[in-house]
Amino acid sequence: MLYVKNINKFYGNFQAVKSLSFTLKEGEVYGILGRNGAGKTTTIRMIMGIYDPDSGEIKREFSEKDVSYLPEERGLYPKLTIKETLSFFGEIKGMSKKEIKNAKDLLLEKFDLTKWYNKKIENLSKGMQQKVQFIISIMNNPKFLILDEPFSGLDAINIQLFKDEMLEMKKKGTTILFSTHIIEHAENLCSNIMIIKNGEKIIDGPLTKIKKDFGKNTIFIRYEGNSAVLKNEYVETIDDYGTYAEIKLKNESDYNNYLKSIIGKLNIYEFKLDTPSLKSIFIESVGKEHENE
Repeated sequence: MLYVKNINKFYGNFQAVKSLSFTLKEGEVYGILGRNGAGKTTTIRMIMGIYDPDSGEIKREFSEKDVSYLPEERGLYPKLTIKETLSFFGEIKGMSKKEIKNAKDLLLEKFDLTKWYNKKIENLSKGMQQKVQFIISIMNNPKFLILDEPFSGLDAINIQLFKDEMLEMKKKGTTILFSTHIIEHAENLCSNIMIIKNGEKIIDGPLTKIKKDFGKNTIFIRYEGNSAVLKNEYVETIDDYGTYAEIKLKNESDYNNYLKSIIGKLNIYEFKLDTPSLKSIFIESVGKEHENE
């Protein structure tokens, strides 16, 4: 579906993307992860042909009519109504009037926008505008869907709507590439991920393999009590939320000893040894300063 080899992009003296290579196979949900400013949007714009790489190669095994793109920055016309907006973009995508009407009726109902049909874009909330943009990107049932920070401005209910629709499209054969700096979304959706830092790829591959390569030495615990008990000689790092924690052990063999060391000191509701979360892998790979962004 997509082949990217050693692409580079400069803005003046600043190099935004550095010798980046990856491939995307048909049917995958592929996540590009990185901190703000890591080069995610620049990479996507080169894939879309909006920017040309300064060097390197991009091979696209899809036609223009097969791909839809949701940009990070909203590209809607504020004076148009939702009705006018969807009709306009549907025509640009080469859809017939019947196809546009059927898509509008289905998707406006699905995304709870029917009653706003005749409202101007400028009178919608940011979340509603993002839903309109998402509808535009999927209304022609693309074979390849590219989403740049698709969950921006959404509440939890609407994030779930987007995720459900993305998974439904995957079942129907759509290949999806999306960027995000919210790692939990990628972990729940992606079969493959790439993590980039300062324009460079540092991790790439199937998510299950990446997690396995980091080792099965992470404890997930749900508890009640004094969290200070969790930190002891067996622990390398801990990500604690007050009632839930992800704990990386120094050695996988310390599992039983660690459990013995905290039994009776906390009320434990869940305790399991597993591969680390993608969030932990991300923080370890790009730096803990991400946590405050």
